[in-house]
Amino acid sequence: MMIVMNKIEEFLENYPSSKSTRKAYRTHLNKFFSIIEADPDQYFNNGRDYEQDVKTFWKAIIDEPPCTRNMRISCIRTFLTENDVDIKPKVWTNFRKRAKGNRPVTQDLVPTNIQLKKILTHGGVKERTLFLIASSSGLRIDEILHLKESDIDMNSKPVKISIRGETTKTGNPRIAFMSEEAKTNLEEWLKVRDEYLNVSVKRANFKHYTKTADSSYIFPFTYATALIAWNRLIRKAGYTEREERTNRHKMHIHTLRKYFRTRMSLEIPVDVVEALMGHEGYLTQAYRRYSPQQLAELYEKAVHTISIFDVPADTTDLKILIGEKEEEIHVLRRELNKMKSEMGDYRERNEEIHRLKTEMETTKAEVGDFNMMLGNLESKMQMLKTLVTKWDKLQTKQLKKI
Repeated sequence: MMIVMNKIEEFLENYPSSKSTRKAYRTHLNKFFSIIEADPDQYFNNGRDYEQDVKTFWKAIIDEPPCTRNMRISCIRTFLTENDVDIKPKVWTNFRKRAKGNRPVTQDLVPTNIQLKKILTHGGVKERTLFLIASSSGLRIDEILHLKESDIDMNSKPVKISIRGETTKTGNPRIAFMSEEAKTNLEEWLKVRDEYLNVSVKRANFKHYTKTADSSYIFPFTYATALIAWNRLIRKAGYTEREERTNRHKMHIHTLRKYFRTRMSLEIPVDVVEALMGHEGYLTQAYRRYSPQQLAELYEKAVHTISIFDVPADTTDLKILIGEKEEEIHVLRRELNKMKSEMGDYRERNEEIHRLKTEMETTKAEVGDFNMMLGNLESKMQMLKTLVTKWDKLQTKQLKKI
């Protein structure tokens, strides 16, 4: 029997990407056709105004969070291009220009070592293992949920994880590593995994979901189960702050990757950290510069920064704090040197004022002497005037006698 796929499924079937990306694209495309009220199978046969449809879709999603909005538009653009629909580049450019911000709406709270330890303390071996692997490897949760025992080399140091191409976001295989504490918890989880799976199979009674006991995955449950587990742990630990606009937890499950990147990059090159996390732009560059052995050695060098239970949890936080304090000291020293320079200028000005005061006192003394001399001169002038007057009177008497 031949299976007939509609336009959306045909596009997704030929689109080289991970299962999670295809699922997201399916959601975006269904939303697109719902908003423009069109049948995807007949869409390219009835001479529609594709540019207007895209603009209509944009207006409908303009108030969505930037990342979600941009992913939707990117998906529609790819879908139309794959079906030979060319929309003028300026249309897509105008969307970016008119966007209300391009940064994520949610202000993430990346957990510290202490906070993560507090969170994981509330979990059982299943949750601890999953989230220790996530925080110490930088893997996406969906990538971890698709790991099989054969993908993990428990005998290597550090423990090496081989991520198969069909489970990655980019479709390319890569390697990653996990910490010793993650390995220890994984060993404990594997002891009880089969029992957990058998119990889960008996409880699973969803109409459209069938769970079997022959799952080959290390963690035989869905992303939704992992998300529920994480939200339960952060709620018990008291980290329930949410973003007002999206109502999303600020310390959400994806902050485990940010935790990995923030701490590992304190010790080793950022391109290595990004490559281990699976960011495509860094993979080729890192794999060209470093051999698998070198990547393992670099990971070992920095693994202490993301350890939760094996080492004092606040070691990295203390290093960050010391760095901040050193920066503050540097600023204070700069201010102190500025003040010293200003004090030097003040001292010079003070000395100049003192010199001027001395000169003023000397001048005042000289003015006093001058005033005294002037007084004496005035007294003598008065005496001289008196003598002149007497002389004039004497002369007058003499002239009368003659």
